[in-house]
Amino acid sequence: MQAQRADRGGEERPVPGLFHDLDELNHAISGSELELIQLEPGDLAVRASSVDIDGLSVDRGSINRNLRVRGGLDTERYSLGIFHPGARARLNGIAVDPSAVLFMTPGLELDGHLCESYGWTSLVIPATWIETISLAARDPGFLSLRAGCRGLRPDARKLYDLFLATEVLVASRCRAASCQEGETELCLNVRDALGAVLSEFDTSDRRVVSGTVSQYRLARRAERCIRERGSENVSVDELCAELQVSRRYLEYAFRNAFGTSPSRYSRLLRLHHVRRRLRRLGAATTVTTEALDHGFTHLGWFSMQYRALFGESPRSTLNRQASPGIS
Repeated sequence: MQAQRADRGGEERPVPGLFHDLDELNHAISGSELELIQLEPGDLAVRASSVDIDGLSVDRGSINRNLRVRGGLDTERYSLGIFHPGARARLNGIAVDPSAVLFMTPGLELDGHLCESYGWTSLVIPATWIETISLAARDPGFLSLRAGCRGLRPDARKLYDLFLATEVLVASRCRAASCQEGETELCLNVRDALGAVLSEFDTSDRRVVSGTVSQYRLARRAERCIRERGSENVSVDELCAELQVSRRYLEYAFRNAFGTSPSRYSRLLRLHHVRRRLRRLGAATTVTTEALDHGFTHLGWFSMQYRALFGESPRSTLNRQASPGIS
């Protein structure tokens, strides 16, 4: 697990599991390859920790800023998301909150946005566990044979039991004198609680709100257009003409799916790309070059937007990479 630094009484000390950088956070989440975009200005402080036992990974954490999340999950294991009190998110077109769980099959693309003060527990589950749970369900194979992302609002007690089982498992691993036999038992408790929650899938409501699905698909198409344009400053009117929809409908669908407007998302995406270039190339590039290459023609406005989002000027980012020996 990577660590960041926190200022405590004038002295900088490593704080395990505390991240101030989204690229570093990506590699702390089990089995995933994610792109994270900060949607609101301000200092980022994300806590994330991971426990791996017997093929199961339990990730826990919280964020303090709205994030856009996009990318692939574990290609061999299933994923299940549990949402902490106060959490709000929309992932793969599904609105989730503390009463919901999100079940995702191997290799699925996670796509959506996470709201501020979001807390999560995610379970990355061995395929053998799912096969066993599926055999015990009313509809054998209902989990292992259906690809995609599914939302479920299980019985509150069953969900609490699963959350508690993961909490005890994580606490046990964090203790210095953990016992392997005890961890095996705790792992079985998680497996039993997971089976109780997932067994409700075969009795869940199968109604689909077609309007919500079509809006999510439209938002995905719009984002694909934005990414295909690369460094261009794409206008909402151009997107509407290309997708043949009204501006009001497009903006509503996009905000509902990804937590921000298409125009603002295009700007944020390009700002993140500039930051990655400055950090990667260092002295081999300039702020002006990268800003212009990514469609920012007003350098003063670009610098203001960059500082508001990342808490430092683009020149500071570049100088730090050009002079790695200077803290």
